[in-house]
Amino acid sequence: MIINHENRLRQAVNLKRSFLINKLSGLNYIRTPDGCLVKDLTLTELEQVYENEKARMKHD
Repeated sequence: MIINHENRLRQAVNLKRSFLINKLSGLNYIRTPDGCLVKDLTLTELEQVYENEKARMKHD
């Protein structure tokens, strides 16, 4: 049962990462200012970048 739970958690993380990568790609945000590819970021980093971009777009 633990293995199944880990697989579901991994799938959920990957699904959320894909969602955020697609959203950022739609905003033409492919690389971070320091040159890292968005697809190489962790889920936590992606969430922060996405929130920052949403806030920035509200002010533009």
